[in-house]
Amino acid sequence: GSINEEMALYRDGKRQIQEKMSALMESRKEQMGDLPQIMEQRDGLSKKIAEKVQERNALRDEFRQQERDYNQHLREVRDKRQAKAMEERNERQKEWNQQKLVRAAEKLDEQPFVCEMTLIEQTMAFCKTFTATKQTKATEEKKETEHTNPEGSEVLIRKEDREEEFFFVPTAKKKSKSKNTGA
Repeated sequence: GSINEEMALYRDGKRQIQEKMSALMESRKEQMGDLPQIMEQRDGLSKKIAEKVQERNALRDEFRQQERDYNQHLREVRDKRQAKAMEERNERQKEWNQQKLVRAAEKLDEQPFVCEMTLIEQTMAFCKTFTATKQTKATEEKKETEHTNPEGSEVLIRKEDREEEFFFVPTAKKKSKSKNTGA
């Protein structure tokens, strides 16, 4: 029997420890009071909060998706507008290039040295005036008019053609008479 007695002692010790443990548990429950119910409420509220957070995240994800869709739509509209503007710009550029080619072709039709040619022509015309007056004077001198005047009448020659000697060469012209000579 000593083993049985020893076992009985251990069982008694175990029972005493369990009683102390249950007493402690009871005193703890008395200290806590309504705490287990509060903890259950807290757990319930935590579950509700988690559900609301998930709902909020779902709404946020949906909003972000709609925002991405809208931005994609705006990008497509902007790209279409830009493509249209680029096309119109290319058309205007083609028209401008065509007009430029037409102007270049017209320039080829023009004489390249028009300014120089006109200057030379004007110079030639200017020089011809000097030679032309000498030739016309020569022809005028040769041309003599026949006068069919009655006998005994005299014909005066032009002043430029007269061969007279001047005591002095007349240089000044006559002054015109003004209206206020008496003043």
